[in-house]
Parts: sequence; C-alpha cells; structure tokens
Amino acid sequence: MSVSAEEIQWSYRLLLGREPESARVIQEREGMADRLQLVKSFLDSTEFQKKLPDFARAYTALDRLDGAPLPVDVAVSPAQLAALSQRVKACWTG
Repeated sequence: MSVSAEEIQWSYRLLLGREPESARVIQEREGMADRLQLVKSFLDSTEFQKKLPDFARAYTALDRLDGAPLPVDVAVSPAQLAALSQRVKACWTG
C-alpha cells in the first residue's frame, strides 16, 4: 500500500519541522511502497542530518532499521549494574 499525501505532509512537519516546499515533492514520494520507506527517505536526507545530527548518528548506528539484532551486554558487574540503575533513575526523575 503506497503512502498518502497526508502522510507525506506530516512527515515533513514531524521530521523536518516544516511544510513541504511544493506539491511536486509530495507527488514524488506518493509512489513509495510503505511508511517505512517514506520515513527512511527523510532520515537519509541531508536536510534531516543537518537539522538533527545527533539523531541522525544514532539512526545510522541502528544499522539503518534493517531489523538485525543489536549487541547488548547482559553479563555486567555489580558496579556497572548500579551505575546503569542510577543513570536510568536520574533520567526518569529529572
């Protein structure tokens, strides 16, 4: 199922923080196969990478959303676990 013009407009608003510059750019993306392809096209854009470089780097680190498992350390020392718990607590309590 291809994406709608409304989904494309909202992608511009949410991911680039602006309105699409023309009806032509909407028409160019209407042929995309699905929402994932649409979102990836915005995340891969130079404009997005310049506006949100930290997020763009994190997105790249996630191996381009291909679904491959990410390595996660599950065997940690008590000190590492305590540090992680403190960091999570600080993030959630402000």
